[in-house]
Amino acid sequence: MPLWLHRILNLLPLVALAGAAWVLHVFLSEHSYEAITASVDAVPWTSIAWAAALTVLSFVVLTAYDALGVRYAEAPIPLTRVAYAAPIAYAFSNSLGISMLTSGALRLRLYRAAGAGAAARITAFCTLTLWLGPILLLPVALGALGLTLESVIAGLAALALVIGLLTARLWWRRPLTLGGVTVAPPSPAMGLAQIAVSVADWVVAALVFVVLVPADVAPPEQVLAAFLVAQTLGLFSHLPGGIGVFEASMAALLTPQGGVAALAGPMLVYRAVYYLAPLLIAALVFMAGEIWERRAGLAKAQRAVTPGLRFLTPPLLGAAVFAVGVVLLLSAVTPGIDERLDFLDDFLPIEVIELSHLVSVAVGIALLFLARGLVRRHRSAFTVTLIMLGVGIVASLLKGADYEEAVVAAIALALLWPARGFFHRRAAAFDLALTPLWIVAIAAALGVSVWLGFYAFRDVPYAPDLLTTTAVDNDAGRFLRALVFGAIILFAVLLVAFLTLRPARRLVPPDPADLEAAAAIVAASPETSANLALLGDKSFLFDEKRQGFIMYAASGRSRIALGDPVAPNDAIKRELLWRFLERCDAEDAWPVFYQASQAALPLYLDAGLAVNKLGEDANVDLGAFTLDGGAKANLRQTVRAAERRGLELTVAPASDVPALLDEMKQVSDAWLASKNVREKGFSLGRFDAAYLARYPVALVRLKDDHRLVAFANIWQGADKTELSVDLMRHAPDAPSGLMDFLFVRLMLWGREQGYRRFNLGMAPMAGLAGHRLAPLWHRAGSYIFSRWGALYNFQGLRAYKQKFTPVWEARYLVSPGGAPLAQILVHVAALVSGGLMGAIRK
Repeated sequence: MPLWLHRILNLLPLVALAGAAWVLHVFLSEHSYEAITASVDAVPWTSIAWAAALTVLSFVVLTAYDALGVRYAEAPIPLTRVAYAAPIAYAFSNSLGISMLTSGALRLRLYRAAGAGAAARITAFCTLTLWLGPILLLPVALGALGLTLESVIAGLAALALVIGLLTARLWWRRPLTLGGVTVAPPSPAMGLAQIAVSVADWVVAALVFVVLVPADVAPPEQVLAAFLVAQTLGLFSHLPGGIGVFEASMAALLTPQGGVAALAGPMLVYRAVYYLAPLLIAALVFMAGEIWERRAGLAKAQRAVTPGLRFLTPPLLGAAVFAVGVVLLLSAVTPGIDERLDFLDDFLPIEVIELSHLVSVAVGIALLFLARGLVRRHRSAFTVTLIMLGVGIVASLLKGADYEEAVVAAIALALLWPARGFFHRRAAAFDLALTPLWIVAIAAALGVSVWLGFYAFRDVPYAPDLLTTTAVDNDAGRFLRALVFGAIILFAVLLVAFLTLRPARRLVPPDPADLEAAAAIVAASPETSANLALLGDKSFLFDEKRQGFIMYAASGRSRIALGDPVAPNDAIKRELLWRFLERCDAEDAWPVFYQASQAALPLYLDAGLAVNKLGEDANVDLGAFTLDGGAKANLRQTVRAAERRGLELTVAPASDVPALLDEMKQVSDAWLASKNVREKGFSLGRFDAAYLARYPVALVRLKDDHRLVAFANIWQGADKTELSVDLMRHAPDAPSGLMDFLFVRLMLWGREQGYRRFNLGMAPMAGLAGHRLAPLWHRAGSYIFSRWGALYNFQGLRAYKQKFTPVWEARYLVSPGGAPLAQILVHVAALVSGGLMGAIRK
């Protein structure tokens, strides 16, 4: 399927839902809220009992689908297993939509003993059988609705289908293999059984709705016909239960006595009886069955499930609290029950009722926002939510004896308290960090509440004293006051959220003891980049025995570690990695590793982090490095020309550097001024006296006047594994070829000292794949590398390093998989450049 067509088909359910919502809005605009609630109250309990009985019969018929499917697939599945699995699969697929996917996944689990192939054949068979019913019954339904031409066309199509199904073995001789599933034509007897089961299923399901609609609202035969058409359209939409599409179609096809509002009650009860109740029962039975099958390994399962609960519980509780907030708001904007209000009016002052109503609005709005804090596992949000739920229970009872809302809030409170250990992060209660999806959800909840309130009281004429009059029968006034008060509360919550925004975390410079402990670890590390820890601009996270550390800094919500953990072995590195992840989790921050090495990737992948390539490090093999040969002719000539211009290189030991700092500072300041840049940090060295005094320095002078024209501090890896430079500065009037001269002479010096390789640093964006099948990050980086060279000179940097014939080693950005990569890169850029403006400038 072409990608564009696939995307269009993915949008169809959303379009169907939007269209259905519009149709419902148009029809509801003609009927009052009282008429709709009266329709719900008008459904008798005897009809509900009949609907429940017919629902049980419907699921018995649905089980016959799978019984036929097992015979068709010749699967060794006992009938008892079918009777257990089929109702569960259909309860989920009916309510969740996309039946082939949802029921197929459950059959794969429940029929796993028969194999995946058998489960797939049964699912395909049942899905095709399901569609026979509406196709065969649609002509009758359209005829009953007076659509004669459409009925004839549908009847001819149904007749062709029946003939094709019963004669399939005559023209369909070879089985087809679709997606690895072999499908063969059914026998005539099987075809007749399919037709009988599917028709019976659709008729019984329709009768569930028919018995809920009083005969004086619409004739049963019309309700039956409209149901078949509406359910077929709902099935096409792939929405859960055809929600919205079914209701809109019924409203359009029927002209019930008392208007469309008379159908509201039967529709709501039908949803509860045929969809929600079976889904709840099936979920409980499925869960009990899974536990029973694994009863022998419950202890091990508990240890395995606990980390998952820590991950899943806060989001689920956040969703539950959000739902409670919605319930409280919907309750506050709709009329109260007169009998309950009269009961409260007998012993409570009207001021208490009115105040409780406003309090419930405030609690509802607060819970919408606090739910986000629960998802992020904030301790303060948990505490405030407990208080809000308690207040909401009391307010619901006092504002209208709404015990249903109080019970819902109490259930949320009961679920929340045992999970208190999951909420450990320190943050302000309304430290929101709202995502676009969360903003849309809150806006939708508030928008629906406001719309429902105006809809419920649209027939109440507005009067100037409506807002100020307090009376037990003034529901419209309470709604208006709730609207005004809710707007004030919403503004207050947003203001508090703004005022309690976490400022950018300022790191406390490491104390001298930590810095010296890090220096000792760095001295034992073969990786020269570990020396960046001694800049003093990063925090340290040591292992328990202080044998290794992670150096990191904060930028926005990111905690950015530079390079891999610095430690003598993988065991300590792994310990440090998990400590770092735990610290980031406690601060609700994103753990990021910038310029991570290829060798440490297994550690990051085992921790569930995502890896994106940043570029490549250039490492020159000093044992093989030479200026001899044709390949080095240009480099050799450049170095000799620099020597003829009077350049010479000496290496000053670290003990001599303090006396040279003033001279080096003049060169550094002149270089910064000529480049119009400022000092960087984090992953780049800066001119800092204490930092530079730790290292030997390469000095380039002119022989004639002994003037210093360039310098670079030298990093030395342990065991002479690696040599590198960090801060390189030169005078603006330095002779050409200076940098080539500096690097070549340092490499030759390092080879004489016994060092094995020289690290030239990273070439950003180098080595990223530009193929159309490559990840988006790689394609974007490849495009930037190839097309933006004029601006950032990425290609020029790699080409310059390439003339030293290095070995290229990949470097990576490691971050949580769900974190926004673009935002993390902004945080890194701001950190390196000393702020966001520094990243934008130079």
